[in-house]
Amino acid sequence: MLITVNPDKFKVPYAISADARIFHIKYGKPDADGVQCPLCRGAVSFVSEGEKRAAHFRHKDKTDCDAMAHNLRSTMHHSVRDAAVEILNGRGFATDICTGQGGIVLPSGTAYAERPNEIDGVKYVPDITVLPKEGQRAAVLELEVIWSHKPTEKRLIAAANDGRTIGVINIARIERDYYQKLWANERFDIPEACKEYIKAERFHILSTADVRRVLRGAVERKYMLAKVAREHAEMLKGRTIQEAYHPPAHIQLAERLAQLKAAQDDAEAAVAAQKAAEAQAKARAEAAAAQTKARAEEAAAAQKAAEARAKKYPHGFGLNGYPKTWTGKAVSFAAFEALSDWERHGPNGRFHCGACQAWVTDCEHTKEAKK
Repeated sequence: MLITVNPDKFKVPYAISADARIFHIKYGKPDADGVQCPLCRGAVSFVSEGEKRAAHFRHKDKTDCDAMAHNLRSTMHHSVRDAAVEILNGRGFATDICTGQGGIVLPSGTAYAERPNEIDGVKYVPDITVLPKEGQRAAVLELEVIWSHKPTEKRLIAAANDGRTIGVINIARIERDYYQKLWANERFDIPEACKEYIKAERFHILSTADVRRVLRGAVERKYMLAKVAREHAEMLKGRTIQEAYHPPAHIQLAERLAQLKAAQDDAEAAVAAQKAAEAQAKARAEAAAAQTKARAEEAAAAQKAAEARAKKYPHGFGLNGYPKTWTGKAVSFAAFEALSDWERHGPNGRFHCGACQAWVTDCEHTKEAKK
């Protein structure tokens, strides 16, 4: 059962047993004896919640572990942030390190680390800001590297009103993995581990339903960060922690079904958009083919008409556009039609045979003459 605890107040929220089992403070007293701090390996004991005290692991001797753990968290946080910016400004895209965006178009422009922003008087500094490239129709993307908290209520409302997209990645597990590796005296390359963690886990893009849940969870955040038991009780208002922060199964199922339906609707919309795009492409291809065919037919008809015109008026045309006769005289079209074949074309390759007394192209007399 979860207990009232502020995991961010105590920088080393873990303890490890002799058989290398790791325990987080929010799950209560470890079911093992002789637990130790994963940093200094000194003995720690579980201290339960009191009137003015949250539950925590207490060192038996004074140490600097909290300061060390704070520096470790800061290093991991910066490593994840810098690795994400390096990926986005290299050959990677937001879609390579984000998930859950559905039909949201993610920007592919420059990524900036800790770029200050202010919306409607709300000032904040996102861990990563990704801008759309020139001409791209996409909202600004803001990515947050978190341990266990969510973006604040004002932060979400301001970004939502400004049309921005928010993505979060919880890296608390890296801390846990680090402590386990440290305990086992194994090498742990923080920058490399952070880069691989981003690629494996990815930033989760908050959907509309996620934003509503986060806004409802603002009370839970205040509760988790409360410092005295009296404030905890006020936040609970007569409900148990399980009832307040872990909805009944039917509510969880309803939310899950809503998520599945939203995902299905997004998928169907994507399929419909793809079919519409294919239909448009087909229509464009058919129109282009029809246009090409029409042009070819027009060209063939024009060629045929030109050939017929050349055959009918073989002697060409004058400067006035009228057809010429075989003598070179240009006459109107009507006059040309009224002329005889001889007047139009003259000998037209024929010659006059005195024996035949006729214009011929060939005859027996010419054949004899040729012999």
